[in-house]
Amino acid sequence: MVIVHAGGRCADRYEENRREIQSALVQICSEHKLTIPFNRLTINLAGDGQKPLLSASKNKPTENSD
Repeated sequence: MVIVHAGGRCADRYEENRREIQSALVQICSEHKLTIPFNRLTINLAGDGQKPLLSASKNKPTENSD
């Protein structure tokens, strides 16, 4: 666990500081051959001609009837 204490003067650079700290920690872990477990979601789609297992949208596009 890493705890960083920063004063209010750093508030406007919150995202930048967060990314820098995260990058530094990943680099340190890599240098020491430590692995970082990441949550992962894998989505497998059906083969050719079959209905996908997961659809990005439930609404099908409609054709214009002009």
